[in-house]
Amino acid sequence: MPEVLREWSQFLQSGGSLLGLMLAFVGVTFLMSGWRFGRTAIIITYALVGAVGGRMFAVEHLGALAAVASGAAVCVMLCVLLRRYSGPLLAGFLGSMSLWALLGSSTIPPPTVYIVLGLAFAVVGAFSFANIRSTTILLTSFTGAGLFTSGLVGMALDSSVLSPHFQSIASFSFFYPFLVIASMASGIFLQRAAANRVDCGEIWYY
Repeated sequence: MPEVLREWSQFLQSGGSLLGLMLAFVGVTFLMSGWRFGRTAIIITYALVGAVGGRMFAVEHLGALAAVASGAAVCVMLCVLLRRYSGPLLAGFLGSMSLWALLGSSTIPPPTVYIVLGLAFAVVGAFSFANIRSTTILLTSFTGAGLFTSGLVGMALDSSVLSPHFQSIASFSFFYPFLVIASMASGIFLQRAAANRVDCGEIWYY
């Protein structure tokens, strides 16, 4: 994963401000209105997860671009086949992977870790299936936060004025997680508020 993040940062820097602006715009769209086009947003999230997975695990057998494209295509097909189960299963997968990242450096025996991850997948998946809208809001906020943060990084790295200050701040290990978590929390609150207004019968939006 660190290698993938490093390559992504290099790609953002080479793409310049235009790429950063596009990613930030798409990210804001997900953060503010992702639940309105939930099915499409989840398909895009599957594609992004597949692209990262392909780059991480298939690079030995394929070129980098082919690995990314193959991983994205496989996950999109999986999303289409799973239909209404795609969101809950993705939420369960991401939840278990987040827990695995926390437990990976611990001294807990691997069999115990696998059992805990399986239970986390089942619990998160079941909860998500019972709360489809909340799951959609959570997933689209997660995707939007990643895209929005990537856009900000791309624009900052392309600026001769901001780049030195940004790289200095980014040297702190908590900086990127903070950006993603703050953006994701904002997206969850914004989308939940919009969904509640619709449920109350209001037809206007901020």
